[in-house]
Amino acid sequence: MRSAVSIARFLPRIVTTAALFTATTPQPAHSLATHSYLHSTAGVMASSFTLQQKKISDGSFAILKDLVQSGDAPPRSAAQKAASAADAAINKANDKEPVDDGYLFQFWGDVFRAAEQAPSSDHPVLDKLVLFVRELSLQGNAEIKVWEKRIWKDLPVLGPALREKLDVPGESRDDKEQDKLNVEWVNFHAFAARLMAANVTDLSTHALWMLRDALEQELEAGSKEANREVLTATVWIEYAGPLLFEKVLWNPNPTLGDEDKRMLKAGPLYKGGPGLSSDRWLFWMKRFEEVAGKAVDGEAKAAALRTAKLMEVWAETRMKLPQ
Repeated sequence: MRSAVSIARFLPRIVTTAALFTATTPQPAHSLATHSYLHSTAGVMASSFTLQQKKISDGSFAILKDLVQSGDAPPRSAAQKAASAADAAINKANDKEPVDDGYLFQFWGDVFRAAEQAPSSDHPVLDKLVLFVRELSLQGNAEIKVWEKRIWKDLPVLGPALREKLDVPGESRDDKEQDKLNVEWVNFHAFAARLMAANVTDLSTHALWMLRDALEQELEAGSKEANREVLTATVWIEYAGPLLFEKVLWNPNPTLGDEDKRMLKAGPLYKGGPGLSSDRWLFWMKRFEEVAGKAVDGEAKAAALRTAKLMEVWAETRMKLPQ
């Protein structure tokens, strides 16, 4: 097992973590936290993409197909249709009869399966799906609840459905099928990271897990698994990185409870403490450069180098590191 990568080249610039952040005080709602996502959704346009039904339910497929394949189908209209269909399908239960959550798990699974089919992780169809989900939070009958939460405004089932999907990537003995599953995995994480960037839901813990998997353990150089893990980590920085970085700026050395320490523990290559910290951020930045140099190739290599540079720019401009 290789020892942790040193961040010694930063130490002359940063005497202590506390001193690092005294030079600049992050302002609330800084533009950095929203620019990466909003710039790509300001003018979502139709593009060549054909949604396949596969395991998507009939009702959801009609709505999602119209949304992603038509440049004239605004996310708001699609959200209104989806919410109306859900309101009609879900039992209007009283306080003594809980609403069945099965419809909502199926619905969110349909949305996820649509996201997985995106031609690439930077395709505008993912932005449009995120806007659709955000619009859903403004729709529906406020009286219909599941788990004592409003099904659209609170989106109670979205988080659990995401966590189930974020668990492990699909596996196949067929190489072509595995390649397809790997692409779907990266696309789904690009969608999830966009959801976080749009403030639909907080997936900071899952982002940290993906970064830990890719950067805090040894990867089999040149393997498809290594490329998949690194690409997955890059999309979290690309789309949710600004929000994660704001968390670092606001609390560079977080105090964690026992449960968070366990969940956010370090991987074998990182010798620092658990949680999202400034030291861990700089470690990830350096590791992206390293894995690009010897662990991954092609698209993953280019993405890792770009991500390392992006993180370095943020560090130099917001942490006030000398250029």
